[in-house]
Amino acid sequence: MWSLLNTYITTFFMKPNYSDIIKDLDASIIVLLDKLKRYLSVGKASVMVGCGFSLNAESDGTGQMREWNALNVDLFKSLYGRNPSSSELDRLNPVRLAAQVENTLGNKELDEIIMNALPDKSVYPGVLHKKLMKLRWRDVFTTNYDTLLERSCDESGSAYTLVTTKETLLYSKSPRIIKLHGSFPNIRPFIMSEEAFRTYPQKYPEFVNTVRQSLIENLFCLIGFSGNDPNFLSWLGWIRDVMGEQMSNAILVDYRPKGYHISEKQLFASRKIDILNLAEISGLNDYKEALDFFLSYLGTKEHAAQWSYPDVDFRHPQKPEKSEKVLEEDIKKMEKARNSYPGWVFYNREISYTNRFPFKGTFYDKLPDKLKLDYLYELDWLLDICLYPKAVDWYLNALENVKGNYSTYNGMMKEKATQLLISLLSIYREKRDIDPYLTILDFINRNCLETLTTKQRSIFYYEQCQWNLALLDYKSVFAILLKWKLMENDYLGALWQSSVYAELGDRLMAEDMLTAYYSRLTTKLLLDGDSAYLNSCKQLYSYVIPRTIRRNQEDMDFSSDKSIDDFKRSLLDKALKEQPVKTQSHGFNLNQVTNTTHLSQGGFVNRVLYPEKYIRLCYLHGSAFCQNNYYTTEEYGIVLSCLADYHFYEAVARLIRSGHKELVEKVVHRGSVSHLKEEEAFLVYTDLIELLKEVFNEGCDKRKLSTAYDILIPLLQRLVTKVDDGSVMDLFDFIITHSRDRNIKRNEILKTLYNCATEEQKAIMFVRIMSEPIVGNEMEEDLLWPEIDTNVDVTDAMCDSALNNIKDKHLRKHSYLRILALLQCTDNKEIKEKLEAAIVQWRQNEKKDVNAFFSYHVASATNDADRAIEDRWVKDTLDVFINHDYTFTNSSETISNFSHFADNIVPAIHKLNNDQINNVVNKISQTLESYLPHLGEEDDADIFGGLRFFINQLLDVLDRLFRQIDFKKVDNAINKKIATVLVDYIENRYPCLLLLSVTNQIDDKKLLASFVSDRLHDSDVAIRYDARRSMYYLFKNNPDVFDAQTRLRYLQQYAYFLKYSHSKALREDLYFMAQIIANDYVGKNNLYLFNDALYTIRKEYETYEMSEEYKADIAHNACILAGVLSRKLEHITSGAHAWKEFYEDSEQFRDVRNGYEEGIRMCKQQ
Repeated sequence: MWSLLNTYITTFFMKPNYSDIIKDLDASIIVLLDKLKRYLSVGKASVMVGCGFSLNAESDGTGQMREWNALNVDLFKSLYGRNPSSSELDRLNPVRLAAQVENTLGNKELDEIIMNALPDKSVYPGVLHKKLMKLRWRDVFTTNYDTLLERSCDESGSAYTLVTTKETLLYSKSPRIIKLHGSFPNIRPFIMSEEAFRTYPQKYPEFVNTVRQSLIENLFCLIGFSGNDPNFLSWLGWIRDVMGEQMSNAILVDYRPKGYHISEKQLFASRKIDILNLAEISGLNDYKEALDFFLSYLGTKEHAAQWSYPDVDFRHPQKPEKSEKVLEEDIKKMEKARNSYPGWVFYNREISYTNRFPFKGTFYDKLPDKLKLDYLYELDWLLDICLYPKAVDWYLNALENVKGNYSTYNGMMKEKATQLLISLLSIYREKRDIDPYLTILDFINRNCLETLTTKQRSIFYYEQCQWNLALLDYKSVFAILLKWKLMENDYLGALWQSSVYAELGDRLMAEDMLTAYYSRLTTKLLLDGDSAYLNSCKQLYSYVIPRTIRRNQEDMDFSSDKSIDDFKRSLLDKALKEQPVKTQSHGFNLNQVTNTTHLSQGGFVNRVLYPEKYIRLCYLHGSAFCQNNYYTTEEYGIVLSCLADYHFYEAVARLIRSGHKELVEKVVHRGSVSHLKEEEAFLVYTDLIELLKEVFNEGCDKRKLSTAYDILIPLLQRLVTKVDDGSVMDLFDFIITHSRDRNIKRNEILKTLYNCATEEQKAIMFVRIMSEPIVGNEMEEDLLWPEIDTNVDVTDAMCDSALNNIKDKHLRKHSYLRILALLQCTDNKEIKEKLEAAIVQWRQNEKKDVNAFFSYHVASATNDADRAIEDRWVKDTLDVFINHDYTFTNSSETISNFSHFADNIVPAIHKLNNDQINNVVNKISQTLESYLPHLGEEDDADIFGGLRFFINQLLDVLDRLFRQIDFKKVDNAINKKIATVLVDYIENRYPCLLLLSVTNQIDDKKLLASFVSDRLHDSDVAIRYDARRSMYYLFKNNPDVFDAQTRLRYLQQYAYFLKYSHSKALREDLYFMAQIIANDYVGKNNLYLFNDALYTIRKEYETYEMSEEYKADIAHNACILAGVLSRKLEHITSGAHAWKEFYEDSEQFRDVRNGYEEGIRMCKQQ
């Protein structure tokens, strides 16, 4: 008992000398004080305040509060016009006098007498009022009319709701100040007369029921009442009449120096009232000091129990080495620390540097065999309470040895070994290490199940649920839940089991379980309120309940706990302060680096340790990051993103369970996947593809299918970039098998697969898709097929698949596109004739759009009727284009019309004569010139996207059109006019340089060359792209624009830029230079310029400050350039060789390294 009292500390509530008084307290007083304090701590105590407490108010000097009996004088005087004699005063009863005043003078006069006798405006709350209202009462009831209690809340900041009428009582929630007998100034009548007391239960049943409910549910404290106080006696009578034996004992706090006679105590006991007579406490001089002590005692906070871990350095080899005796003493220190641990569910402070996880196992290796099990048991306990990860090789091996020696243990040693096996199960579950997990699970089932403690049994089943939830194996989870029987005091097990039910979608069961066990927990705390373990469990429940339970929270009497949220945020902050630690791996060439360890010199690096602790904390409070759960996606995304850098599979498993599709991109990106070795990626990929197939084979579980669509398939799409050829084809086969499932983003995934596929695979994929029926409709795309450079054996099945829908108005467009693709990959004359005949048939039925008229380039008109259709179409298209009015009207419509009709002209250009072509170019020139005055305008309100946006779209169309026109046949004046207009556009920063180059109307070659040079590295992507294409065009079609010296200078500048630029634009420049070199626009003697650049990029690109996705683009295009150089150079240079080795490194992304093959193909195509 005394050790319990010594846990209290002095706060602003407690005066220093009170500590001496506490030491001498009688046990009967301590019992009542601690009972009240315990109920207060869990929000299960209410107080009723009588008029005696108002005497503690402070006065401004113009009036003061008076005792109850002092009202006798004022009441008597109002009736008899004089003061009572001393003998009369002793016999007066204020309640009876009040009844006389009420009957004689009326209620209004009685209220006025009370207000004048109790000067509420002349007094203000004293220290004791503030102390009382700072306590955590469930409700504060008062029979007083004054406003001292509510004003003390205003001054102290306590959050109580004021209730003065039965109307306000109806919708109020605890904690409240409930004024039972009226309130100054105008909540009347004031309850005082005999008649008012007699009829109170009938007139105010709401108040009576509220007090009755509080007496049932809470510990009731009465303060400021005397034993013969009429208010007190009346309320006691009402409550006893209504409740009978249901009434819990209340505590009457009084100060009676002469004490209570035994008969009085027995009377109060019969009325279910325990008396706490503060006058019995030695050292308190008066009632006011006694109340101060009482309220101070209730308001003291308990120490967070002091606990620290001994300084046992088990991380490094000891010099000199420790003796066996010293090692044994170290383990005893660890055991003593465990035995003295207060019992918190987890320890939220850092353990000392020397006690962090011994990741090398040196200490363990030095131990004699007889001490190893004890050491592992103590270490495992420490790691558990500190939320530390355990997945280190030496530790796993040590626990496996425990399993191997399990049959040799007896008694306490076997109990310790059993706990370590449960820990081993947890580690393998986190690592997603299938065979070891299943092995240890089977071992525990066969050898340990009957001897498991309550906590071990719950952990054992909880781990199995966690494993199967990650596999989406809900049937197995339900089977485990049937075996998992909870004990009444298994508060953690209930948290865990409720979270599993919530994840399975049975939220009602989860809520019922939480509610029931929280009620048991709070009841247990009333009996053992000092238990660190129980209070720690309550902290977890107080965190989980408001985030899980959606119904009847207001009836559960709990306050939400923010400390866990704060702790979680601190863990995230610590994790984000550290960047991933990368160490060189021996299997990678040319400074290719990857994370091969997640341990630093001082233990786990922060980006592993703190996310792992975060997840272990979530595991403890039974929370799954699943659909409809309460965690912010952003916060969990940070946790998994950090974790994925080191424990990729664990992060993926948790991502799948989360159900949050938006996390896929945040967690599984190029950065996290780049750390994976091919073997690791293959392991994860294989498990996921099998899981995906299982889900689709079952096909009836909507939640599983949703997870498959939103998470599994996008994960596989990312992982396929790191696996072997067979895995690529496996995912391709799945997508094609389910190609009609609109929930699958098939073409997006197919694009990734084609980027990863070899040329041989792409040919196989092409044949497979062409053999499949058309997927889609007018508004939906057909299956995307890969571009292939070789011919394939076009079968009848492939032709039939393309031709079957040529007459279907919804699918004939898709049929036509398939036919075009087949024509490009076959030399079979019979097949080609069959397909071309189908095109002719198609265009006769198709509405005459651009695709139909482009088909004349593929299959010429076969008869006069077909030729007449073509000629009529050409004439109509030309007439519409030439005669339409494109005058700018501050609307995007005219520009869009111009773009549309110009695009229709593109397939007709080859049929136009010179005059018609002149008319087309002249119309373009006039229209573009009419837009010049508006180029400075940018009115987004009237033009969606702004004028520049629509002009750029128009320029893209003109790009296609100009490349079909032979400008040598265009009239010179018209040519010069269009060139002049284009220069104006260029000077207004529009991408028209290629259009200008095609017209070939710039006499000043240096001006054209400077236009190109100035824009090659412009900040605007569209202008850079335009300049590169212009250079490419000029190199090919007008090489005289650049003399040899100018061309060399450009190449030198480009090589320099490639070598030293760390910008995202580097990816564009690499590809552009690959095109230039592949087309032999760079002399062989100048190719050496790009060797150093490629070598430097290979060595440094991973350090560039940009996302891994941009780095992947750069690496891919560097591979393309290297592939080009490998074909253009007689002897491959060091720079190209470095990227060739990159291409041959199976640890790199497939789609990235395939760029090397693309470069080789680029040369073959020229």
